[in-house]
Amino acid sequence: DGLLGVLYPLVLRAGKARENLAAKEYSVVEEALAFIEKAGAYCQTEGKAVMGLLATHAVDDLGLQAALEAYAADFCGDLRVSIDVTGSGFLPTMVQRHFYRICATALANVVRHAAATRVRIRVDVSVDEIQLTIHDDGRGFDREVALRQPGHFGLPGIGWRVRGLGGTFCVDSAPGQGATLAIRIPVRGPE
Repeated sequence: DGLLGVLYPLVLRAGKARENLAAKEYSVVEEALAFIEKAGAYCQTEGKAVMGLLATHAVDDLGLQAALEAYAADFCGDLRVSIDVTGSGFLPTMVQRHFYRICATALANVVRHAAATRVRIRVDVSVDEIQLTIHDDGRGFDREVALRQPGHFGLPGIGWRVRGLGGTFCVDSAPGQGATLAIRIPVRGPE
């Protein structure tokens, strides 16, 4: 949702800036250029994140923990990300792919919105269920507002993916308190 939500206004703003330039309204053109520069940088970051989301083959080649570590190294900049996958239960490949996409979406949201310095991702695999917890130390948010934000699909998309796996999804956050996503997926046995 991020690219489309920014590209359309970016194109409109560029066209309007051309009109303002012809009318010698330089202060308005400067504002437009600042917006275009910021929007372009956002699109660049978002494009990288989209490519990371598509790269689920990394999970097949490396396993969930190593794939997430590679994603974090490539896309999270200075954000310190710790990842622990523990337990002795079976973690189906399809669930690993979904968890990879969920974590990549969550990390992209943290990078874009949270102003966090640390994120902890923990996957606990048991015989009955798989638990995924993602916690950041960022600025936090009003979860009801975030889940209903028009044009944004990050958290709702995570919820759709989790429910599709028969699981539950909970977001715990408040302004100034960081955020925690807690996900539980029942284990259905080998694929």
